[in-house]
Amino acid sequence: MNPRIDKAIPAASTLGLGVNSPLRPFLAFLRQRMSLLLVWPAIALVVIAVLWSHVLRGLGHDERERGAELEQQAGAYAHSLVIRTRRSIDETDRLLLLLRHTWASSDSHGDLAGTLEAGIFSQQYISAVAFIDRNGIAVTSTHPGAVGRYFGNRPYFVAQQHALEDRLYLSGPLDAQLTGQEVVAFSRPLLTPDGRFDGIVLINVLPAFFTQHYAEWILGNYGFAAVARTDGALLATRTGNTVHSYRKPFLRAPMPGRDPQGVALLGGRRWFADGRQRVVGWQPFPDLGLIGIVGVDEYTAMAAFRAHREARLAAAWWNSAWIMLAGLLATGVFVHARWRQHQMDALRAAYRLATEDAGDGFFINRPLRDRHGVIRDFSVVDCNQHGAAMFGRQAEELIGHRLSEFYRGELFERACERLCQALETGFYDRELPVEPAPDQPLRARWIRYKAVRANGDLAVTIRDISESKAHLTELERRSNSDELTGLPNRYWIQQFLPRAIARARAGGHGLAVLFIDLDGFKAVNDVLGHAAGDELLRTVGKRLKLAVRPRDHVVRLGGDEFVVLLEQVGSREDVEHVAGRVLAAFHDGFHVQHATHVLGASIGIGLFPEHGEDAETLLKHADIAMYSVKTEGKGGFCFFQSRFFEAIRARLETEMELRRAIDQRQFVLHYQRAWTWPPGPHRAWRRWCAGSARGAG
Repeated sequence: MNPRIDKAIPAASTLGLGVNSPLRPFLAFLRQRMSLLLVWPAIALVVIAVLWSHVLRGLGHDERERGAELEQQAGAYAHSLVIRTRRSIDETDRLLLLLRHTWASSDSHGDLAGTLEAGIFSQQYISAVAFIDRNGIAVTSTHPGAVGRYFGNRPYFVAQQHALEDRLYLSGPLDAQLTGQEVVAFSRPLLTPDGRFDGIVLINVLPAFFTQHYAEWILGNYGFAAVARTDGALLATRTGNTVHSYRKPFLRAPMPGRDPQGVALLGGRRWFADGRQRVVGWQPFPDLGLIGIVGVDEYTAMAAFRAHREARLAAAWWNSAWIMLAGLLATGVFVHARWRQHQMDALRAAYRLATEDAGDGFFINRPLRDRHGVIRDFSVVDCNQHGAAMFGRQAEELIGHRLSEFYRGELFERACERLCQALETGFYDRELPVEPAPDQPLRARWIRYKAVRANGDLAVTIRDISESKAHLTELERRSNSDELTGLPNRYWIQQFLPRAIARARAGGHGLAVLFIDLDGFKAVNDVLGHAAGDELLRTVGKRLKLAVRPRDHVVRLGGDEFVVLLEQVGSREDVEHVAGRVLAAFHDGFHVQHATHVLGASIGIGLFPEHGEDAETLLKHADIAMYSVKTEGKGGFCFFQSRFFEAIRARLETEMELRRAIDQRQFVLHYQRAWTWPPGPHRAWRRWCAGSARGAG
């Protein structure tokens, strides 16, 4: 045994630590990382010795770092604004193209009145939509007052009228003629079939359209976002929740320098209407002649630094001893954090290794909350390579990104709902179908989705169960299908008919069961063989499918017996009509082995609820009705009647009595010797006796 371990065990026992004590792993962790206990006290001693020099140097360094960080953030926020706003512009342009296509396909006829109020277009950002003909007259519009008015002198019309190519036009800020609202016009030309100018399709958007991606949780109330044209005209400006008018511009001067993008510290009344100082980043929109501008309020962004500086100065003034205390506290916090991180890393490594071997996708998701504590998104803290491959990516492409970057719309809402439920209950485990969609990133048809809450995060495992589900589906299909004809089989109708009856009972409508037995099939099967019989049964199944309604079900029970299930039956006439079509399907012969064979069908019908209120009774009564058709001549149909049942029961009782009489030897056999009449005068008497015998018989 290792002597170091021998010494450690008595020491732990002295402290009251058993072999299974939870403190033993923590102590082992500290023995391997003694520097964690020494680093902060040593730093505190150095800080006390060179207190002011260190504090001032550190504060200056922190200030410069924070300033550089703000510049990076401003540039990143401007880049994000350009990307997201460009998507919104592209979506609006696609809407223009769709409207133009709709206009052309309707032969220049359409009515936009009421579409805005009906919610077809977003009233949050769209002010008006209109079609204007080549003469500048509004043909139709979401604003009724615009129809018939002249707009041929407006810049969005003139620019498209003289354009040499089909392109999107974005105007500067305009005052809408009818509403007086500030708007920015989007337009595309309407073209004749030979490519000549035929008018424009127009969408007026509100300035808030360009600032809808303002990141309130980042920029706050004094942040700044704007979209401007390269000629200096401001399309939209927003600070906090306020969208400013171009008549009273909040940004009072264009960006400094001639570079198309950059970052600068700007402040005072020269630049902003409120005179505050901001770190401003700007970037151009490719091919649109626009610039996206984002400003981070320096005072708000530096609040944490100022608090830090004041705390450091106060600590230096009052007592150096506080630094030592802070060092001790920091040591405890630091060691605890590293211990927790060590535990999480060990757990993640073990779980990742286990899931890699098991073929499961493994993820650690962390909730992202807004300032009110409401979960808005989830970030991917960790994942294994198998999990990333299920999304068609590498692990590095997922870690550190948000769920909303991979899911959109309803897919994102469902994913968040699952994770929020796991956070609330601590556990979520379901088998889920993966709905195919253009924006579905998951490459599977069925998954086993399991999420477990762990220290505020969620450990998620995803297993692809598509193959097992497909196998199960195939097994269910085979168990419910007739192998010869491909029709549903006896097992299927035993499962389906009770549910159909329950639906009929709940909906208050009728249901019918047609029990069909083939007439003449046995003769064909015996003469031509089973192969010909099988071919004949397959043909019968196809003809029955064609004879019934699309929503009806054709089932093969076995042999030459079939069942047709009719749901939502309105009257007996409907059932008789279907039964007649089934009989008509047998009028034409069946071509088998180079010959035509004629078959018939006998059909017994049971109705719900008249002839039975459960599946077994309905099938039995339909079978009895079919037997009645067989005994009365075949080739027809009839509904179940109670007298059929009585007749069958009487016949069965007679058969049973005859069998019992035979078994008990109750029959007596009499022999009669044959004799002939002599010739002569007795011939008349012989004829009279024969006639009397026939009459008695």
